[in-house]
Amino acid sequence: MGLFSKPSFLKSPSMPTMSAREKSPEATRSSPKKNSNSKSKAPAKPQSLMCLWEVELKRARRPGWKPPAPVEGNLSDDEESQCPGWLGIDFQNRGDGHFIITNIQEGSPAFAGQKIMVGDIVAFIAGFNMRALNSEQMRTIITGSPGTKIKITCAAEFMRTVVDGVSQDEFSASHLLASGVEVKVARVVSVKLKSSVGLDESVDPSSPSAPP
Repeated sequence: MGLFSKPSFLKSPSMPTMSAREKSPEATRSSPKKNSNSKSKAPAKPQSLMCLWEVELKRARRPGWKPPAPVEGNLSDDEESQCPGWLGIDFQNRGDGHFIITNIQEGSPAFAGQKIMVGDIVAFIAGFNMRALNSEQMRTIITGSPGTKIKITCAAEFMRTVVDGVSQDEFSASHLLASGVEVKVARVVSVKLKSSVGLDESVDPSSPSAPP
């Protein structure tokens, strides 16, 4: 035995190896390859979005309005300046802070052009977020004076689902108000609407640029 040779009792016995022919069929059987294209991907979770568009309306003289009786000893202002402006829209709270157009009076500034319709969401008015205003503030902003203009940002809600890279949008067909009344969405939101009213890019309602 050499000085650095390994003692025979420490050497591990050589194990016999199996040839490929001796291996069992189960050992040599390869697992079937999965076809990545055999099944389509599951659709992603729907995302709640909004389309926004801006409408400019000119306030009109409220129909049937009469000036209050003058008080003796006081000089009354010009009758026209006392007349409140009129847009001809009614809206109610949906319960989550969003306001829904519930009625548009025929012949009113809002009636012309049909850029505002029943079921639309009033997101901003004169640059103010509707959800941040109280009822008195809303009334003051909307009323204004006859002949003056006001900008209103309307919105349409939809759910977007992406399936195999293709977006599928489903717009809301109705709104349930806080009063329990259901309001049907009058307009059919489509590409035609986007071209006719100049819709902005779709936005996530939770983003800073959207109605919070």
